[in-house]
Parts: sequence; C-alpha cells; structure tokens
Amino acid sequence: MPIFNQMNAQPKFNISSIIGLKEGIHQIFSLIEHDFNIYTEYPSDQTLIDSCRRYFYQLDGLLEMLELDSITTINAKIEQVMSALIEKKIEANPQVLNALKEITYALRNYLDELIAGKEDN
Repeated sequence: MPIFNQMNAQPKFNISSIIGLKEGIHQIFSLIEHDFNIYTEYPSDQTLIDSCRRYFYQLDGLLEMLELDSITTINAKIEQVMSALIEKKIEANPQVLNALKEITYALRNYLDELIAGKEDN
C-alpha cells in the first residue's frame, strides 16, 4: 500500500473500548427506561422526563469518549424533544411518547449489536 493511502486510511473502530463501558451504558438505559415508563403514565410529572434527559446527557458523554458521533447526534435530538416536553413546546401525546420509546429501544439495540461486534454496524 502506498504511503499516501496509509495516511488517509480511516482507523477502524476499536470495539474493546465500548465493551469496557457496556455495564455503564446498560445501567443508564435501565434508568432511562424506568423513568420514561413512569412518565408515560404520569406525563404531568416533569421531573421524570427531566431525569431521562439528564441520563441521555450522561450517555452522550460516554459515547463522545468513544467517538460515536452519529449516535451523539441522535442523542442530542432526543434531548431536544425531551426539553420541548419539559418546556411545554410540544404535548406529551401518545405519538411523541411512542416515538421516544422506540428510538430509545432502537438505540440500545444498536449499541448492543455494536458491542457484540456485528460487522455491518
């Protein structure tokens, strides 16, 4: 391989770095899911959605350390929706709550697949 091509080659993601944070990531998702499930039953309790937003912020910090920029972008959007719920800019209707629940589930599954070392991620 010519030197020029070696210098421009993108380094592959080191899966061992995310495996070391697996427990922390799962713990954060458990907290998010717990508070969010209660919030869907009691959407007037803004402290629950605020807790979820703070947990996503913590998750974002872990993912930034791993340089998973595309996922941190998704997290930022989730945080924006949660902020809009807190500020009453959008209503906590079933469609919004279901979308947040689904994206959280999808994000967790994606990270689990990444940790498991699936090649197509």
